Amino acid sequence: MFNPIENLWSEFKVHVKTHLCERLVAFMGPPPDGLTREEFRMQYLEHVAQEVIQGIDIQRLNRYALRLEYFNGRAERMEDMEVAM
Repeated sequence: MFNPIENLWSEFKVHVKTHLCERLVAFMGPPPDGLTREEFRMQYLEHVAQEVIQGIDIQRLNRYALRLEYFNGRAERMEDMEVAM
C-alpha cells in the first residue's frame, strides 16, 4: 500500500465497525416513526461515520505518509523490502 489514505481508510473502517458492534442494539432496533428500517440504518451509519471522522488525528495521516516515504525510496532503488511489517 503506497498510498497513506489507504491506511487511514482501513483504520476508519475498523473504528466504524467497532462503534456499530458496541451499539448493535440501537442499530438493529426498530426505526423511529416515519423512517423505514433502511433509512434509519443509513442515518445511523452516517452518524457513526461522522463521529469517527471527527476523532481522526491528522498527525496519524502524516505518520503514514512519512512511513511510506521510506518504502517508496526503497522501491525506487529496487531494494528488497520486508512485507507485512
